[in-house]
Amino acid sequence: MIDQNQILERLRKTVPRLATDFIPERRLDALGADSIDLVELLVVIDSDFEVRLREDEFLNLSTVGELIQLIAERSPKTTL
Repeated sequence: MIDQNQILERLRKTVPRLATDFIPERRLDALGADSIDLVELLVVIDSDFEVRLREDEFLNLSTVGELIQLIAERSPKTTL
């Protein structure tokens, strides 16, 4: 089973240039992610965690921590 720390590490590996900024307290709109980064994250979230997020759903999240929590709540592979 995947825990929240593993989710965070996988997301960091997806966009390495943002890895140091990818911390739970960071606002998603302050990451500096471009549209390609967003697509990469959504693909990894879908393929690795079996969680489908619409772009608007992703954009309504405020922080990296909220994203991690949402993945943890929806993924059948995750333990809280």
